[in-house]
Amino acid sequence: ANHAVPWCQVRRARGSERERGGREGEGGGERRRVNETSNRLSCKKTRYSLTFRCDSEPANMSRRILSRFSGHMLAVGWLQQTFSFPVYSPGLRIMSYNPPLAARKMSMKDAGYSFEDYREKRSTFEPTARRLNDAAQAQQAWPNYYSCPSLQKDLREKLSDEAEFKHSMTEANARFILVWRGKNLFKRHDNIEDFLEPIFLRFAQVESLAMNEDVVKMYIGEMDSLRYFALDVSTLELDDIAVPQGGFFEQLRTAGGILEKDDDAGLLATARGLSVWHRSLSFCSNCGSGNLRPDKAGSMRRCRECKSGFYPRIDPSVIVLVSSSCGKHALLGRKAVWPTGRYSVLAGFTEVGESLEETVIREVYEESGVAVDPNSIRFFSSQSWPFPRSLMIAFTARAVEAADGKLPAINIDENEMDDVKWFSREDIEKGLAAEQQKLSIPGRAAVAHALIMDWMGVEKNQ
Repeated sequence: ANHAVPWCQVRRARGSERERGGREGEGGGERRRVNETSNRLSCKKTRYSLTFRCDSEPANMSRRILSRFSGHMLAVGWLQQTFSFPVYSPGLRIMSYNPPLAARKMSMKDAGYSFEDYREKRSTFEPTARRLNDAAQAQQAWPNYYSCPSLQKDLREKLSDEAEFKHSMTEANARFILVWRGKNLFKRHDNIEDFLEPIFLRFAQVESLAMNEDVVKMYIGEMDSLRYFALDVSTLELDDIAVPQGGFFEQLRTAGGILEKDDDAGLLATARGLSVWHRSLSFCSNCGSGNLRPDKAGSMRRCRECKSGFYPRIDPSVIVLVSSSCGKHALLGRKAVWPTGRYSVLAGFTEVGESLEETVIREVYEESGVAVDPNSIRFFSSQSWPFPRSLMIAFTARAVEAADGKLPAINIDENEMDDVKWFSREDIEKGLAAEQQKLSIPGRAAVAHALIMDWMGVEKNQ
């Protein structure tokens, strides 16, 4: 076989026949014999281990393979490239797959999938909120950062036609957003110190990238008579990308709050979110094929084999500011991986079968031991949070009043939280104004900032 592994050994062993007992009915007992042939393959060089089983049900073949490879997008591709046969062919089922960790990491890096490094991301945060002053007021509830209300997407259906899409990219009003392994393209702001500004390129600057089959093209929308497209260039090395002078790739979350125009943050968030999703979905969950391609101007992916369509996955998460029953204290917590002194409101993902209000009650109790009054839950606003694919739904709520009239007792879940405390408005102001700034809260790029500022503004007015 023409494969990439230098040394390969295949061992074949005949499985023994086994009997399965049928269910007894009116016609008496019934027994069937099932013949199975087991094949075990091992590669000494890479220490891969797989177990195959020949099956007489080719119609269900692909679903079985996909179920074995769920969560590992490179497995089927590795088999195809290494052993030169389509692993989703009828009659073959993969029973187990266990590549070594080092080989998995190397394969993902070589394939351009290493852009979402969560260990690195945990140490990357949006800038801390600037210290409060006497002019601090409640922030408007919406639009939040990473939103772009003026972005129009009504041309998407027209651009679903591939010819129209390609022609639209070449027009004079087309602008392109490059995304490389989850990072957007920026440059230092010419006039505002410590600020960044995104780099939007014209077609002439990206023509070779736009014609590259490995580059994912996506229509983002139209704003101020300009049409914005995103190009995901994650499979390329930096040396192969013609970055304008002064340009560099950086995590959008790091640049949060230090862009001059909020609409730019919304454009970049959309481009990043779509790009990360496209690179994370390589195999069809219906037939197991690895022949997925972008469709409808990059807003979805479609399988070329079974024609199934897939749209971006979004994970809903609630984020809530819980105040005491008297309204004079707010419940804030911190995780161990956060920067020293960082506190924020509580948040958590919605589980299957839950309403958003139920998630608020459960998450607050799990993380702090504080019971929320269900009748006090109020919607605040929502925010796209493409890190990697969340939708933050913000609420305000009040805690159930303690029997003794004191602040409700806190019982921390140490597996999730490092600390949870009740803060008065004065506590937050003093913490932010201290010489060493002992307390920090998220910057305005996060909806948590809007929640805290809104609560402090209400308190100030009262």
